[in-house]
Amino acid sequence: MAHPDFDRLLEFCLPFAQQTLKKYDDFHPFAAKVGTDGTLSPLAIYGDDDEPQAAPVEQYEALLRRLTAEDDIAAVALCYDSVVFANGEDDASQDAIAVALEHVDGECITSFLPYRKRFLLGYKYDALVAQPSEKRFWMEDSTGGAI
Repeated sequence: MAHPDFDRLLEFCLPFAQQTLKKYDDFHPFAAKVGTDGTLSPLAIYGDDDEPQAAPVEQYEALLRRLTAEDDIAAVALCYDSVVFANGEDDASQDAIAVALEHVDGECITSFLPYRKRFLLGYKYDALVAQPSEKRFWMEDSTGGAI
């Protein structure tokens, strides 16, 4: 069963990605966190000019690994543009908004919202699909504790 923090993170990430797609026909990876106090905070990577910048998924993964080493994080999300395949067939691919979700209790899922651009009519979204995933952000040392 998905953690309620995941619902809050999805409710933030999916509309933001959809709005960005609608406005720019593209979106860059971004992240968010829920603190142990329940506060949801968007996360951005800033450039030298103190302005948020487009950053690759790998930079956000590194940021989230650093943040989860702190004790005040309950859950994190990494949102990025992805591709899903219908029935495992490579030729049946479709773009999707992906949200990798991870909780301090060890629960990990990745949700995919498939989409396609319609001629002059914006975007059409299919049903949200979620699947269990491997840990990416909370890492453990050899003694079993989080690092």
